Amino acid sequence: MQLNRGQVAGLFALMGTRAPRRIYEKKIGESITLTAGQGRPAPFFLTECERSSFDMSQYLSPDVTVERCKDVSIQGGKILATFTAIHSENITLSISPKDVKTVILDNCNGVTINLRLSDPARGEQSSGDASAPKIPHNFRIFTSGSVGVNVITVEDTTTTTNYQVPDPAELHSHPESAQNRNTNGAEHGETTGNTEIEGEGRMFMRFATFWKADAGVFETQRVNVYGDVVE
Repeated sequence: MQLNRGQVAGLFALMGTRAPRRIYEKKIGESITLTAGQGRPAPFFLTECERSSFDMSQYLSPDVTVERCKDVSIQGGKILATFTAIHSENITLSISPKDVKTVILDNCNGVTINLRLSDPARGEQSSGDASAPKIPHNFRIFTSGSVGVNVITVEDTTTTTNYQVPDPAELHSHPESAQNRNTNGAEHGETTGNTEIEGEGRMFMRFATFWKADAGVFETQRVNVYGDVVE
């Protein structure tokens, strides 16, 4: 199909409206805050950052990618697509499950995800029922080759549940271990031992962690590349 001059001009105009990706590279020991007035919403790319914090709580971003970072904390705002961490270590992510629907962790070690269920600063009120966190049914955490992943729900400033995503080796050999790992309060789940598995290998196994509202617990299951649960 050929485009006329008007269509070509419109296409280039549309491409020109896309905000360039914001790249933060090798930030060491820094604290960076972004506000809503700092330009158009843009994707974020953090690479090789260490011992740094990024506050994006007031900023809208199409997506955020963290790659080869260590000891980094992120206060996430509204992320339209996904938050992705790749080959990173000791990452703390604080988000609202209403603002971020998908988290992807690929070959990461030590990730804490704080799910803010209410935020008084944004005029949100606590549900008043700590036993029944309000988590959207379509919120998903996809993990592949990642260990030491903790999901903590926070109502106001109080921890209500703490779920440790089973490590790949445990999920491979004991699928039932993905259940009944939810704890109340600030207690942490037990750690697992060997993280190496044979056969398909950690790199090629993908898991999804989601909230089961009827049971009031998180659950992790193996999924295919489309996110569908497989047996």
